[in-house]
Amino acid sequence: MKKHDLLKAIGIVFLFYVVLTWIIPGGSFSSGVFTKGSTTPLGIGDLFLYPIATSVYQMFVLSALVVLAIGGLYGVLNKTGVLASMVEGLSKKFKGKELLFIALTTVFYALVSAGLNLSLPLFLMIPFSVAVLRKLNFNKIKTFLATFGAIIIGGMTSFVGYNMDGYNYINYFLGVEIKATILYSVVLFIFTLAILLVFVLIGNKKDIRIEKTKKGSKKDKEEETKKEEVIPLYNKDSKASKKPTVGVILFVITILIAFVSMFNWSALGIDIFDKVYTKITSVTINDFAIFQKLLGSISAFGYWGNYELIMVVVLASMLIAWVYKVSAKDAIEAFIGGVKEMLPVAVLVIFANILLYTINSTQTPFFQTIVNTLIGGASKFNYFAIAGLSAIGSIIYSSYPYLLFAVYDPITSLMANDANMISLTIQAIYGIVSLIVPTSVMLVLGLKYIGISYKEWLKYIWKVVLALLVVVTIAILIMAMI
Repeated sequence: MKKHDLLKAIGIVFLFYVVLTWIIPGGSFSSGVFTKGSTTPLGIGDLFLYPIATSVYQMFVLSALVVLAIGGLYGVLNKTGVLASMVEGLSKKFKGKELLFIALTTVFYALVSAGLNLSLPLFLMIPFSVAVLRKLNFNKIKTFLATFGAIIIGGMTSFVGYNMDGYNYINYFLGVEIKATILYSVVLFIFTLAILLVFVLIGNKKDIRIEKTKKGSKKDKEEETKKEEVIPLYNKDSKASKKPTVGVILFVITILIAFVSMFNWSALGIDIFDKVYTKITSVTINDFAIFQKLLGSISAFGYWGNYELIMVVVLASMLIAWVYKVSAKDAIEAFIGGVKEMLPVAVLVIFANILLYTINSTQTPFFQTIVNTLIGGASKFNYFAIAGLSAIGSIIYSSYPYLLFAVYDPITSLMANDANMISLTIQAIYGIVSLIVPTSVMLVLGLKYIGISYKEWLKYIWKVVLALLVVVTIAILIMAMI
């Protein structure tokens, strides 16, 4: 049952939540005034109904479809041999410079995550990065930290925080402007990234590299070596029918389109994509808006979401297969093969959202009672109360904006003058907790994809979490005094 420990962990957290609905009464805030409600317990039937409902909820299924589509793309990249060429070429280039590569990888993912705050588009690159890191003999833990871990670290100190709909949620809910906290965010980013790099780079040989078997029979060694060489979504034996250059270019273009189209530039005052889109769609032939009709429901760059991301990934898969003269039958089989490999990952991505779906569907916000207990009646910033509130909320709300929505009323009503420090605290603690709770989508996605058991992860990550918590606490307390 080791391979199902993440699913069991999610189930245990959900069961504990159900128990709490019997104990903690609900409530609500209005202009900072809390009104206590009654308990609305979930029953035995709900233990089955809500997981089922979560598994078919559109928003969560759509995220899972993105994961599956990316799996399909890598299936095609494997079939054409492009992926093997990229991985082999880069791993050879960094042979003897392994620590430099993992450091660059960590910094890259953290910076892009902090700057763009787009997690799923970043997953387009992760299978490639994971393959190279594993080829360079970094173990699974280090590989996770350098990719998924870096994305979480970047997100917890995001400079911008815009999503594809154009909202800076910190500003939208708490009224905090980017310029008011960007310097603090940069400082926190530097400190937290430094801690992550320490754990990525420093350690004995056993921690950093795959440990070679020193004892045991020749057969045991061969079996272990074979097991270690299994890299998800990667087939080292595939060969490209032509030079991989064109495939690499198409792969890079796909990634750039995803980033550019899903980041809302107009929210930063950059309206070039809006202007270009308007000019294109305004072209008419005999009063017929030809391009507007051809584009259909496609929006301008900056407003694309997961639907469009899936479209881009699928089209890129088809184009790469066509360029490398892969037959339609083989291309479809390769795409489906990648989808199948990612199916268990996609399922867990859906179920990681079970508490978010449940609390929004039942309308029994006992979390508001917890909010009232920690900060009700407060008139100034209390780091430890806000940190505790964010830690608890991070378990329930797998989507950060939902947590902000849950706390914005009492914060803006009671502690508006301290909104800057509160926003930094909530965001930082949310990220730290996301490294350990099984309702963290990025954590579940990464652990399942790379093949790390939840138990094994907890044994390691507590040291990272503790270091981050200490540094973030000291930093924010000092910032609050400035």
